[in-house]
Amino acid sequence: MQTSKRNNIMQLDLPSPIAAYLAAHGRRSDGVADLFAQDAVVKDEGHSYVGVAAISRWLTESSAKYDFTV
Repeated sequence: MQTSKRNNIMQLDLPSPIAAYLAAHGRRSDGVADLFAQDAVVKDEGHSYVGVAAISRWLTESSAKYDFTV
């Protein structure tokens, strides 16, 4: 983790899959779900979302409800 002295923005050194997810999700990209394996499982708020189609729906619904910051 680094902090830029010029604008006081923290730079995070994230693993590339996480950085790719955050970048695509931040752009509200339709391809975010494509970053997941076909049999991936996301667990969120007591629910499990299995497979790319379910994860894509979860991303769409959660993006409509919540904003995130890093």
